[in-house]
Amino acid sequence: MSGLNGTHRGYRHVAAGPIVAAAVGSIVLAFSLTPTFAAASGYVQQLVPATSAAVNIQEAAADGSAACSSSTLASDTGGASCSGIDLYGGKNLQPGKASRTTVVFTNSGTGHAHSFTAAGGQCTQSATGANSGSATDLCDKFHLLISAEGATVFDGTAAEFGRIGALPVVDGAANMTIPAGGSVTVTVTVTLSSDIDNSHAGLQIGQPITWTFQN
Repeated sequence: MSGLNGTHRGYRHVAAGPIVAAAVGSIVLAFSLTPTFAAASGYVQQLVPATSAAVNIQEAAADGSAACSSSTLASDTGGASCSGIDLYGGKNLQPGKASRTTVVFTNSGTGHAHSFTAAGGQCTQSATGANSGSATDLCDKFHLLISAEGATVFDGTAAEFGRIGALPVVDGAANMTIPAGGSVTVTVTVTLSSDIDNSHAGLQIGQPITWTFQN
């Protein structure tokens, strides 16, 4: 991964110049060989009484390709795992750069969804190879901005998202619903901090997100 020039400050003594240049070069090489990745899987579930009309929620990418759909049965509290869309971009991120993913949740059932929440699971980091760095704080280096229809749902680190619990995306108490045939557009923007160093090379994070609907 490139873009790390200036990670270490150079010395003023002329004799130290070649040493500093070699150190910066090794950092760029390390990141280009063992880049950092981010990934988020999703789980869509509905919680509805057996006597109520069915709420069926489908998660789809911005291009219309569907990732998954919750159960269509009103008596069901089951859900669906959504591995088809990586909400954190699923690719290398250069320090200070962002990845943005947009998904659309559509209610194709016959009842209204009066509650829609998002809950981040524990953020974990792992190594991609034997020469990966030794840092343990990569979840604190990824900043998340989750918004729904332009309104902010969460703004903080991936580590914080995993600790905060369920957050309202659509709040029934505020007379907001997802009616039958209605949809909500959610955007997830992930930014990798610009202050990472070579100790973060070759590490990746993963975090599940549970989207819950209730009528």
